[in-house]
Amino acid sequence: MSLLDQVNQKKNVFTAEKAGGLAPEKAAMLNQTSDLLRIINQVLGHQLIPDKTMKKWADHRTRLCDARWTLTNIQGNVTEHIWANMIGKSLEGMLKKIKHSQPNGDWGVSKYEVDVKRNDDNIECIELAVLFVDGENQPDLSYRNGMPETMNIQVNNTGISEDLIKAIESKNSEDPELKVLLKGLIAAMSANSQAKAAPVEPAPVVETKSPTKAKATKKPKAKESFSAFDEEASFDDDGFDGAVPSPVSFE
Repeated sequence: MSLLDQVNQKKNVFTAEKAGGLAPEKAAMLNQTSDLLRIINQVLGHQLIPDKTMKKWADHRTRLCDARWTLTNIQGNVTEHIWANMIGKSLEGMLKKIKHSQPNGDWGVSKYEVDVKRNDDNIECIELAVLFVDGENQPDLSYRNGMPETMNIQVNNTGISEDLIKAIESKNSEDPELKVLLKGLIAAMSANSQAKAAPVEPAPVVETKSPTKAKATKKPKAKESFSAFDEEASFDDDGFDGAVPSPVSFE
């Protein structure tokens, strides 16, 4: 047997071997209502949560789903293999519907009921009701207009008023005042981001000059002020000394 055949055999409890050694396409068509009900009980029996576990989950949240098939459309038109697959796909659809609105849980089959009843048009149908239970018992998610009624808003409060943050967090997602508050939040965040992004101009640098030593100006000296100790001094025609005196410090 190939690997794919082994996988298919594991997925479906109603294999060719279970059906009396006949291949699914060669199996006899189901005509008896009792055979249809028996297969439903076998498929659902494999999905039931044990009674011991259900006693612990007695108070857990549940969801009720149902399915029905017109008896005249089923009898003589399906084999055990096909009918078992139809039941399995119906269960998958029920579970998908529950998880679509309540994804915060681990759902399983708690109990079921199956019977043959007549509909409003007096046509016999197989009716199946399945009760699913949440093993985690999470709280129900409520919706309004296809959206969750509550929304947790976490705000980065950097540079934003605390009163504005508290007001936004306390509002319902459908509250019209929330739009006004969000506009204020966006404006505050925008102003804050612009302030951070604005380049900071460097402070003007003031150049300071270190104080320089003043130089003494050349002053003429009279003959009588000439020191007799300066033997190398000379006089010009006007009688002034041509030598440059030593600098005078003002420190």
